[in-house]
Amino acid sequence: MKQKWLVSSGIIALIMVLFGSALVLAQEGTTQSISVAAVNTGTAFTYQGRLTDGGSPANGVYDFQFTAYDAATGGNNVGSTTVQDVTVTDGLFTASVDLGNIFDGTALWLALGVRLGTDTGAFTTLDPRQAVTAAPVAQTLRPGAFVDGSVYEPILSVTNNGNGNGVVGNATATSGTTYGVYGTSASTTGKGVYGKATATSGEAYGVQGESPSTSGRGVFGYATTNTGTTYGVFGASASSSGIGVYGNALALSGTTYGVKGTSSSTSGRGVYGDATATSGYTYGVWGSIHSPNGKAIYGHANGSGGHAGYFVGTVHVS
Repeated sequence: MKQKWLVSSGIIALIMVLFGSALVLAQEGTTQSISVAAVNTGTAFTYQGRLTDGGSPANGVYDFQFTAYDAATGGNNVGSTTVQDVTVTDGLFTASVDLGNIFDGTALWLALGVRLGTDTGAFTTLDPRQAVTAAPVAQTLRPGAFVDGSVYEPILSVTNNGNGNGVVGNATATSGTTYGVYGTSASTTGKGVYGKATATSGEAYGVQGESPSTSGRGVFGYATTNTGTTYGVFGASASSSGIGVYGNALALSGTTYGVKGTSSSTSGRGVYGDATATSGYTYGVWGSIHSPNGKAIYGHANGSGGHAGYFVGTVHVS
């Protein structure tokens, strides 16, 4: 006689490691919250359910097959695993299920198959598939989620003690105005994006920008206010041999600039340098070259009344 199985009142509890939060996925019944520490616990989750065999609560050892699909019917298989020799008592069972790293916010449905633990044949698939739904607190981690709060501590803190990145932002669209990482601050002393390299040796970067575009900017700063002392990009160094802002044009051909500054103001400065030390050999602006045809400092006046070079005070040429 053909076996008839039914799984009901199951709870899928998927522990999300990211940011130390918990994601609870429910089939039927009441969902429950799970608090977890921000440690790497892998991709396995706990499935709890009730199995009936021929209309009565099942007892014994069974094998279960769990398969995730991206549709309620048909669709693509995005992950599958078999859990063998699961003990079922009065219909209740618990299984540890690992479908890999498939939960990224995409809608998924879970299909179950079951067979007696003593069997080695095909699984009996139970219908319908069960939608994997997130608990409300877990939806703050879904793609497109918005996290809002008013606290003195960081709303979001990510630490990576390995060789990887703490936070990675990647805008893959090939058109439109997109940002890999975008930060804003309304504070009078705030920073839209702040980077700090704490290493005391090596080539460390508080913020590094890179662009492979023929018209891109590795780092772009834009001060939009019309008043006040503002900086599109501001760099400072406390090291006795440090550099506040450093630019290096690596191309071996073309018109390139290690550092380029422009100003549209009637009293602006394209590039402005100010050496504030009151002793020592200091330079407001310093240029050096290695090419036999190069210019350490080059000035070009486009206007008829302009000055390619303008000096106030002592000028020394050697």
